[in-house]
Amino acid sequence: MRSSLRCAKFFRSAVKGGAVAAAMAVAACAPAEVKPTPDSQMQAPVEKTPDELYRQAHSQLASRDFAGAQAGLDATLARDPNNVEALFESGWIAEQQGNLPHAIDLYRRTLTVAPDHLGAALNLARLYRLRDALPDADQTVRSALQKREGEPKLLSALAGILRLEKKLDEAEAMVRRVLVHHPSDPDAYKNLALIYLDRGKPRLAETALINARKLDGKDPGISNNLGVLAWNRGELVGARDRFNEALKLDPNCAAAWANLGALALSYRDYPAAADAYSKATVLDPARWDEELAYGWSLEGLKKSVEAQGAYEKVLSLKPGQDDALYGKATTLKAQNKLPESMAAFQSYAQLPNATRLKDAQNQIAQIDLRLKNPPKVAPPPEQKHENKSAGSDISALALPAGAAGSATDAAPAPVPALNTDDATAIPPAGVAPASTPATAPAPSPGPAPTAPAADAPPASAPAAPPASAPAAAAPVDQPAAPTAAPAPAAEPTK
Repeated sequence: MRSSLRCAKFFRSAVKGGAVAAAMAVAACAPAEVKPTPDSQMQAPVEKTPDELYRQAHSQLASRDFAGAQAGLDATLARDPNNVEALFESGWIAEQQGNLPHAIDLYRRTLTVAPDHLGAALNLARLYRLRDALPDADQTVRSALQKREGEPKLLSALAGILRLEKKLDEAEAMVRRVLVHHPSDPDAYKNLALIYLDRGKPRLAETALINARKLDGKDPGISNNLGVLAWNRGELVGARDRFNEALKLDPNCAAAWANLGALALSYRDYPAAADAYSKATVLDPARWDEELAYGWSLEGLKKSVEAQGAYEKVLSLKPGQDDALYGKATTLKAQNKLPESMAAFQSYAQLPNATRLKDAQNQIAQIDLRLKNPPKVAPPPEQKHENKSAGSDISALALPAGAAGSATDAAPAPVPALNTDDATAIPPAGVAPASTPATAPAPSPGPAPTAPAADAPPASAPAAPPASAPAAAAPVDQPAAPTAAPAPAAEPTK
């Protein structure tokens, strides 16, 4: 403001002095010319290097920010497509999110760039095993052994694959090869116990697990497997105690949660089973068999929508899985989605291994009849003001077929999941594995169970299980069904 006044005074005095002086005054008061800075002199934003992008993404992954980490890893791979750790960590994220085909592809790419990457080889072989692709799992481990000759983790993984291929002599030879060079390897003794169990030698299996416990008393898998042996002997109280012992050692032991769920499900204790399986499926999202048992538990609780979601996830992990497809059909029927239910039953009936084909055909006929003869729309019932605390009438609820206590429906007989050395995916360095929301020890599934009489179900058993729950098939890396069933089960209607 002051400078403007000074210019004005100067200009008035300059006018009195003549035109030349006035012109000089105008020039003096004019603002100085601002010259634009050339583009070449402007400072460009600093672009992060691929290593900086990866470090930022890894930090987000360590805090389990999967979305942020994946965005950073994608940016890293866009700049450096062969970044080994970015490929591996992207695969691990995909596996944690249940996208197994994408995880398999990323682990393959990791091994293409770095054939000696131990984590990628073990995780890829594990996913192949879960998909029953044992030849691919075998080839993956053998290729990795060419780069890491004598690696005990790879040798143990190969022994597990050979055991699943029923090549027990080769599997045992592989385990003993590990023990020659690593006599204090507890995982080798755990593998040996599984082989003895497959050979029908439970006493030797228990001895091997006791030896493993001497070497590593804090391994929850050893306690879990001892619990499975107790289950096989019909000692259900001891089995439950061993599973709880495993969870005291590690609250995030997925196999122990799954086994507690199996124990509860065999007694038709659906709330306890659903609680245990909900934790197991969070800890190990790649296990379709645990997700299937979770669906059975939810269907037993009459939670058709949630059960359908579990069955859908099983089908995404293992397309065409027959029990999941049948369960999906029954839950859709329970929701009165008859056209969708009929389509699911028809898909099930076309499976080559449809063990409940007659049941499915009967369901299709019933649904077809209902669709051709829809019930008349009744007027809405008169609203009654009742005392809610006096109880509610649930007789009108749509229940899954067979859930009202049909004598033809079999109780689920899930097989316990043995915890082997690769029970869960190997996480990236510095990244903690998944954990359950609750870190407390496993809840006790009610009073200590006792073996029921052969001619009667447990006294505390609730309603009969859902129709979609036949006896469970043994998981791909598990032994045959227990020799003494915890709960009696009639054969499903064929």
